[in-house]
Amino acid sequence: MYKGKFVLVLAIIITLILLLPVSARAASPVLPSCFYGTVLFNEVPVLDGILISAWIDEVKYAESKTFSYESSSVYTFCIMGDDPDTEEKEGGFEADIILFKIETNSADQIGIFHTGTNVELNLTANTTTTPTFNDKDEKNPKIKYSCSNKICKQKK
Repeated sequence: MYKGKFVLVLAIIITLILLLPVSARAASPVLPSCFYGTVLFNEVPVLDGILISAWIDEVKYAESKTFSYESSSVYTFCIMGDDPDTEEKEGGFEADIILFKIETNSADQIGIFHTGTNVELNLTANTTTTPTFNDKDEKNPKIKYSCSNKICKQKK
């Protein structure tokens, strides 16, 4: 008698767990979008320890310092994905536009957040043509981007 009730209660519990709505279960974490490559400033490799950062919607989500590798100045970092279980934005969403900075200078290249990727993106900046990050042009909705192989560049 007790064995039958135990099996019935266990079956009901298992059924209820399986019938929980998908939203009640924990969402899968969003994988990061990683970037690496060389860094040139005015066509010259930068020194070791120069800060490279990644910005989405004027918020910095990743940074690292350059280091030397085979006579090149290089960087590498990952931008964490946003946690879908929170209201606050902690990282990137699929297809977010990423602006890169070499210290305080905007890089000529931009990237696109794609979850679970590791993209080579060589960064360059020139003091005569590169606006600062707070330049009004970066908020101008008429700016166009040219994208190829998941890498975008601002059209001039």
